[in-house]
Amino acid sequence: MNAEITEIKNAEKEKPLLNLHKPSANSAFLFRHRNKVTCMESFEARVELPCSIESVFDLVSSPEGIKNISPPEMGLFFTNAPDRYELGTKVEFKIQAMGLVRKLTHEITAFDNPNSFTEEQIDGPFRHWVHEHHLEVRAGGGCVVIDRIQFLPPGGVAGMIMTASKILEGLEDGFDYRHEQLKQHFKE
Repeated sequence: MNAEITEIKNAEKEKPLLNLHKPSANSAFLFRHRNKVTCMESFEARVELPCSIESVFDLVSSPEGIKNISPPEMGLFFTNAPDRYELGTKVEFKIQAMGLVRKLTHEITAFDNPNSFTEEQIDGPFRHWVHEHHLEVRAGGGCVVIDRIQFLPPGGVAGMIMTASKILEGLEDGFDYRHEQLKQHFKE
């Protein structure tokens, strides 16, 4: 890894952002921003469900639906949110993670009903957080729900507590729970 970083530092410095390789599920990748090499974390989870993408999209594109399928220990509480997401929607909420209560604001930056939407953190502890929600029709019926998250852990003291590995572990646990809730909700 150090050889890669040295190579990157010696590369052109004029480019504001450079992805060095395509991330795979639950991996890290390097990019350069403002002439600084940073390791971006990547997480992906998917689940197959025996229902239409419209049904799932209806559930996951509402704060109430997300709250209902989120782990109780997450302490998800929406402080300012609409009934339904749409492009440009800002969502304010609190979560409990690693013993800390965090306030976050996300904005819906892409919205393609019923196929996908993207939420980006505009205020909160992470240096970068983008969550893409994708739904695909399955050939034999039903659908596949794919969640992709790219993030940079917090800096400073918070980053010493909320490390990338702990965040990834929390995401795995949280999406395992969420997928079980979705399966129960949409069981045949």
